[in-house]
Amino acid sequence: MLNKAKLLGFVLTIAFLALAFWKVDVGEIGAVLSSADYRYVVPAAAITFLGYVWRTFRWKRILHTTRNIPTPRLFPLLMIGFMANNVLPARIGEFVRAFVLWRQEGVSKSSGLATIFIERLFDGMTLVLFLGVLSIVFPLPSWGTEAAYFSGAVFLVAVALIVVLLIWEDSALMLLQLGTRPFPAKAREWILLKVGFFIEGLRALQRRRAALGIIALSIVVWSFEAASYYLIVRGFGLQLPSRTLVLAAVFLLVMVNLGTMLPSAPGYVGTFQLFGVLALSAFGVRRELALSVVIVSHTMQYVLVTAIGLFFFWRQNLSLRRLSEDAVEFA
Repeated sequence: MLNKAKLLGFVLTIAFLALAFWKVDVGEIGAVLSSADYRYVVPAAAITFLGYVWRTFRWKRILHTTRNIPTPRLFPLLMIGFMANNVLPARIGEFVRAFVLWRQEGVSKSSGLATIFIERLFDGMTLVLFLGVLSIVFPLPSWGTEAAYFSGAVFLVAVALIVVLLIWEDSALMLLQLGTRPFPAKAREWILLKVGFFIEGLRALQRRRAALGIIALSIVVWSFEAASYYLIVRGFGLQLPSRTLVLAAVFLLVMVNLGTMLPSAPGYVGTFQLFGVLALSAFGVRRELALSVVIVSHTMQYVLVTAIGLFFFWRQNLSLRRLSEDAVEFA
């Protein structure tokens, strides 16, 4: 199954890269890259780093009902997970993070995975919120509006499933028991145990104050990300009014991160480039300039996150091969 996912990811990556570079003058990309002001990259990287610190605060709040873990112990685990997504296929980094959380802090793998699922859910809902606000103040292309409707529907369905699990937990478990009756006894017990731990990881959403805190932190996280994109865009001197430049950076942020939810090679290669070019093209930015912006932004984020993750990975004496095998077995 994993091999099929890897193959699909690499095939889609090639297709996305081909579309991103379609009718692009590679020589002009070199000229644009050589004329960019790279002084903006350093503050953009610093803001990106702070965004991951805020992600850790949010993860700590989500985990609070399961276990109260100090932020300095959570940050390395979070960065290891994101690093793994950059170097391993099939987004296995999510399972890697849940695995190292279990190994270092004793949180069950299913509960840890549930907290990461909550993260992704709030990430998606926040991006959809940004896209909705953007559509009010700027006329999005038709495909941008369709993306907003589709992604909004997907995340609303996920919210509905969580509500069902949390409010009608007994009924949901009863239906699960009925549905797994044909399974062997050990398999049924394993499924019910894993689902129980998964529901435990969702408990943070039962307290209104905690849920509001997660929403607020999600907005902070993605506001930092938007600021990072804005600085990178500024470094290329796009001929856009200041207000429009901010909107372009936000649209770039939203489309790139929604696009990277599709299967691709490690590090979101292909999806990042294609959706970044599409986003900036909506603001009249020529493809060569748009692709140059995306290349610099992607490279900065990839190098920063991978380097920090590998540093903590090395500090904890972990084996990438063993860790990926254990995570795959857990997945």
